Amino acid sequence: MTEDASKWFEYIRNPHIFAVKQYLIDVLKERYGKHDDYVVRLSMAISTAEDVKKFGELIADIYESGFLRAYGEYQEELKKLGYNLNVKPEAQKQKIDAPPIFPQEKSG
Repeated sequence: MTEDASKWFEYIRNPHIFAVKQYLIDVLKERYGKHDDYVVRLSMAISTAEDVKKFGELIADIYESGFLRAYGEYQEELKKLGYNLNVKPEAQKQKIDAPPIFPQEKSG
């Protein structure tokens, strides 16, 4: 079996692989390519819609942590430049009416 056929077989066997892969392509853009083989292997362990949701939450937490770290490191420099920025925790933000990152499966 060719490598491409093998990947398609995995997508058919576990359609969540495609959701995770597409999400990471959207996030990483041109940096995704070097991670493709690993993402496919990692995605094989994501077998339910709940796993996909939790994976998305993990990625969002990683982004938020990185942003808050960078903000904290550069906060003084921003103040020197005259910027006064406020970062609020997720709970205090206004709810944005946007479609979910991963569409929910309808039960029933």
